[in-house]
Amino acid sequence: MKINHGILLILVTLLIQSVAYSSAAEKDPFPNVTLPIHPKAIDPESQINSPAEGAKSVAYKINMPFPAAEITAFYDREFTKIGYRRYTEDGGGTFQWENFNPKSGQWEKTASVPARYTAVWVDPKHSVRIWLYIAYKYDGKDKSWKDHPIVSVNMAKFFKLQK
Repeated sequence: MKINHGILLILVTLLIQSVAYSSAAEKDPFPNVTLPIHPKAIDPESQINSPAEGAKSVAYKINMPFPAAEITAFYDREFTKIGYRRYTEDGGGTFQWENFNPKSGQWEKTASVPARYTAVWVDPKHSVRIWLYIAYKYDGKDKSWKDHPIVSVNMAKFFKLQK
């Protein structure tokens, strides 16, 4: 069998570029921070460059009845341990349970489901932001939705909103 060295060289070059590209695409933008996952998490999934390029995230369901104080306290404790502080400017995190009121068109504090919890922490230099989103919402299938919130944690560079 004859080997065409030109084609072989092209194939090897493409393979090397493909491996280099996939390695760069999966490079952790924040290698010094591991996003914490609650010990009771169900099927957690971590991703790099998600939900956007240069970000990382973790998402899962958990079996925990509303208002899931154990989860909110867990993340507050974990992010405080690594030197992040609560951030409430720009409306990024309310640190409370809310439900959307269609009459007022606003998110309002609630003590029942359906509900969402949003929280934001920033590093000491205000260069990195971490978002926590917990939602108890009916998906049309799960009869036990009131005990299984969706938890999402995202980390990305901090950009001050322009006014």
